[in-house]
Amino acid sequence: MKIYSFKARCSILCLALALMSFGIALITQAGLGTSQISGVPYVLSLLLPGTFGEWTWLINVLFVAAEWLIMKRPWYPELFSQLLVAAVFSFFIDLGMYLIRGIQPQCYSSRAALLFFGCFLLSLGIDGELRASLSMTPGEGLVQAISMYTGILFDRVKISFDCCLVLAALSLSWFGLGRLEVIREGTLAAALITGPMIRVIHKI
Repeated sequence: MKIYSFKARCSILCLALALMSFGIALITQAGLGTSQISGVPYVLSLLLPGTFGEWTWLINVLFVAAEWLIMKRPWYPELFSQLLVAAVFSFFIDLGMYLIRGIQPQCYSSRAALLFFGCFLLSLGIDGELRASLSMTPGEGLVQAISMYTGILFDRVKISFDCCLVLAALSLSWFGLGRLEVIREGTLAAALITGPMIRVIHKI
């Protein structure tokens, strides 16, 4: 992998967060379900005062607090960097939702196309985040902490963590809204195609 300067890595990380956030905004706007990590904050934004981005920030703060409790050691720079990443990420989610508010696809094929493009931007952003190698989102940080504490492989913890988030979003949506608003076939599609997209983008 190419070695970048610190300034370049910071720029890459900011661009990556913007791409990830806009990707999530497009996936959500497609109306076929949002991503696993965004399900809970999106439902909360529909149920309670606060924007999608603001609830994303609050949920990420809880993730960082949980990571700190699991690691059982004083605050360290990685936690502060994760909070900063979460703040930028949340801001870009609200910005993305605002900028694309006029996009209202009606037919299913248009929604599917918007979902696919959102997944592409999300994958591009994740690859950029990996290339910057400066920090990670709090959700990934919490998964890493659980993996280190339990000795369970990261990918297995990640799958269980995502499933818990999906179940929480389903419960909030069903009991709070009376309908399945955010977890649909688009959620499964995003989960299945994002990984392969990242691998292809990384090779290119």
